[in-house]
Amino acid sequence: MSAGLQAAVDANRDTSPAEGIFGTERYGMPSYRFRLAAGRYMVRLHFAEAFVANPGERVFSVRINGAQTMQDLDILAESGARFKGLIKEIKGIDIGAAGGLEVAFVAKAQRACVRGIEVTPEQDGAQALHGKSAGARAAGHLATRGQRPRPHRGTCLR
Repeated sequence: MSAGLQAAVDANRDTSPAEGIFGTERYGMPSYRFRLAAGRYMVRLHFAEAFVANPGERVFSVRINGAQTMQDLDILAESGARFKGLIKEIKGIDIGAAGGLEVAFVAKAQRACVRGIEVTPEQDGAQALHGKSAGARAAGHLATRGQRPRPHRGTCLR
């Protein structure tokens, strides 16, 4: 993904994206898995369509821990334009003692794609787990607000 594409993506939203998240893209992946402490989490998925030209050309669903959270997502149709950021939040995800979170993508038309995944505990002042910037296999960060990011244990499953 080129830096020019990153600059071209319109990421203006009420919820600002993590720095640099629209500069990468991952497509065709079945799922991402995160190891987390037990608790309640919010997942924020970052999307922007850069390749297909017409609504309906790329459609896919998203499941979190097996539960359907988005069905027949069409990034282009929802965002209204190519290169325009689309952020989806799923709140209230309970993680039990096993500590696993899996975000799965099920393609219907073309391959599913994602720009980034953020996983954040639903607590004030808690640590935020910023999932993968989509283009980098092992580039996730565990950061406490205001501190330098550290690598996390998110895994892309193939």
